[in-house]
Amino acid sequence: MSLDNINKKNYKKFGFWQLIIVSYLLISFLPFSILFCVLFYGLDETIQILKAVMQDILTAFIGLFLGVLSLALILIIILVLIL
Repeated sequence: MSLDNINKKNYKKFGFWQLIIVSYLLISFLPFSILFCVLFYGLDETIQILKAVMQDILTAFIGLFLGVLSLALILIIILVLIL
């Protein structure tokens, strides 16, 4: 099962807003939230939730990195043109 299939399955299963709420609560109450997910969702569901949350975090960090990189390149280009 590929990562895209897992992500599509999680988004369809939980919905966009429910996945955001579960992700926020999972990160906010990290040690206890994993235990809560295992008890109420089951181990397989918890693993899928954790994979979806990790992919969302990785996507956000990649987006931030690319945004900062593009701003740095624009600043360098402007400085080169001025000098």
